[in-house]
Amino acid sequence: MYQIEELMKYETAGDPIKGTKWTRTTTGKISSLLKDSLGISICKNTVGRLLKDMKYSLKVNQKKLSGTYSDDRDKQFEVIRNIREEFEKS
Repeated sequence: MYQIEELMKYETAGDPIKGTKWTRTTTGKISSLLKDSLGISICKNTVGRLLKDMKYSLKVNQKKLSGTYSDDRDKQFEVIRNIREEFEKS
């Protein structure tokens, strides 16, 4: 498992509030990286199980259709704009 942690060092993201973490790399790519860089032959399903044991959240990337977003998204950008304007004034 330590080899996977080292390979995922810069590919791991997470939510500090919830304590969840995930990787930006697919289990298939991790499997290929392990074989290419360390000579460890392991299938993508086993990589998935190991990541789950390491408390990674395994999620599938989902595409959003253009134009289908929530009103909260607009509110977030409004808040960011207001903060930026206040910063520029000061």
